[in-house]
Amino acid sequence: MTGRTLRTLGLVLVVAGAVLVTGPAFGFSTLSADRGVSVGTAPIDSALLAIEPTGETPSNQNDAVVIEITNNGNEQFDPLSAQAVIVDDTKGALAISSSFDSVLDPGATTGLELTCSGGGDGTATVAVTADAAASSFSIGNVSYTYTFSYSCTGGGGGGTGPAQFEASDVSAAEQRQTFTLDGTALKNKDQFTIDLTDPQESGQVDYSGLTDADVTVVQGSARSVGYDAATNAITYEAQGNQQGPIEIEISNIDVLGMGGGTITYEDTTGRTDSDDFDSTP
Repeated sequence: MTGRTLRTLGLVLVVAGAVLVTGPAFGFSTLSADRGVSVGTAPIDSALLAIEPTGETPSNQNDAVVIEITNNGNEQFDPLSAQAVIVDDTKGALAISSSFDSVLDPGATTGLELTCSGGGDGTATVAVTADAAASSFSIGNVSYTYTFSYSCTGGGGGGTGPAQFEASDVSAAEQRQTFTLDGTALKNKDQFTIDLTDPQESGQVDYSGLTDADVTVVQGSARSVGYDAATNAITYEAQGNQQGPIEIEISNIDVLGMGGGTITYEDTTGRTDSDDFDSTP
């Protein structure tokens, strides 16, 4: 075959407008591109769809993003379809708390977050598979496997004693109330509720005007805290192991009658408690 024939054949292949590249080590195993798009290979950390570890590991105190996907292209990935599975965990102590986003802008990063759902020091392997589509190209069958060590022991917390829940008295002169409890039994992402139904239904105190902004964590570390008007309950989710007492203050309440009521407490460790308080209109 002559050189001129080879050049003509090469031109025909380019005009056909399809590029197929193989090699998962470069961040993708198949890639198709529209006419005129030029695609080059790159290491896994700089490919168009890059997957790489962060070096972070979860602990009892904090969740951690262990793997990140980065859009190194100049077009939005919509959709980005990425799945992660913990394929091996020697202690069975890890769980996925948050997975990858489904849309990823150019230059943006999305991460896989793991949490300690049990205790122990171990080794885990996470497998990620991903596909992405942009306006002028698509990337398919990306795969990445990452093995790392972790520690889900220590750091306080894990107590099993009584909740020691207390509710302060209330008055019309000071439209606020404080709740305190022993938080050392609560680990990361454990939750508790403080049920205000009894005084609300008896007409002694009206909590219906409460909003999330009226609930303040004075002591403790919360991932989230707020008030649910449908259940007359304050909800709290722990951020990390709680190291001691938890104190919550609420404002914007309306004290209506003499007598107070009973506030009940329940958490995901199985503890329950209650406390009576007085009200002065």
